[in-house]
Amino acid sequence: MKVLVVVPSAAGCGAERQAFLHMSALRSDSHGVSCVCAEGSWLAAQCERVGIAVVSKRGAGGWFDGWTLSRNARQQAVDKVFGYGEEGLKTALKIARGSKAQAYGFAYDSIELRHWRGAATVFAASHALSQSMTNLNEGDVRYLAPAVPDNRDLYSAQRASERARLKLQHEQIAVCVPGPIHPDLGQEVALEALEQLGDFNIRLFLLGSYQHSYGKELRMLAAQNPLAANSMIGQPADAGVYTAFDLCLAPFQAGHAAQHALTALSFGLPLVATPVGALQDMVEPGGNGYLATSASAQSIAEALLVTLDESGALARMGKRSRKKFKEHFTLRHMARELVAAVDTRDTAKA
Repeated sequence: MKVLVVVPSAAGCGAERQAFLHMSALRSDSHGVSCVCAEGSWLAAQCERVGIAVVSKRGAGGWFDGWTLSRNARQQAVDKVFGYGEEGLKTALKIARGSKAQAYGFAYDSIELRHWRGAATVFAASHALSQSMTNLNEGDVRYLAPAVPDNRDLYSAQRASERARLKLQHEQIAVCVPGPIHPDLGQEVALEALEQLGDFNIRLFLLGSYQHSYGKELRMLAAQNPLAANSMIGQPADAGVYTAFDLCLAPFQAGHAAQHALTALSFGLPLVATPVGALQDMVEPGGNGYLATSASAQSIAEALLVTLDESGALARMGKRSRKKFKEHFTLRHMARELVAAVDTRDTAKA
């Protein structure tokens, strides 16, 4: 069986990372995998590194859009086409119609009904999205939990050295704010939280924002606040740094795979998050963290305050995060569900 994976630029970095994990899960003697994605993207580099055949070209205007994807992929003889996001699924359906293949979609945000009619299966990355699409009764919709590699054991011994590198005192609570976050919301959440946390001995770390212009603006704003000035803005989000943190604040606006929040979960960090997408499935309010009542800076900051009021329970919450990850979001769990769904389609067709 030949599988073609279609990941346009518009699908986002979370979709790229999930697509790579899906391809890794499917590669076997009976499943050949190839990929069409944007030139110079993270996904293209990873595919080339592990030997997955990749077509990576840049469309007009610098974006690898649906039209360019179709033009470069429609001649390939494939049995199944995986499309990521609305643009990717639209293109997958076009390719499938031309090659008599089956089209599969991977949804992280809502997709208009007209764009997924005709798909063999659409995999939704959150229970809420899966339920809303299933209620339309227009095709096979299945929940497929996002996944990340479990690297905690590789770095767990580095906690002391990582905290020393970040100049963290033993009594300080280290809170990470991973990306991708919307620039405006990221600024508001960071400053709102910092202004309200004067009585707490915390340090706030915004991960990855140093790469963007709004990171500079945030640093300028933070310099006006004594507590903010004592926090680090723009710490690289490599896996090892998670061992230094005590809590993850995830102010995501879109319901995508929430890759970095899931990494925090795998490292056993309590989560404070917005009530969107896969984040709703990761957080058990009062168990391993809290959900904000809305995607607003004030609501997220208040949820963080509630969690910090229970600072003595952070270790217990962290153990529950780790347990939740092991039960629902591991690569093994994702691979088993994906392969079973795809192979079941083949059996039913036969």
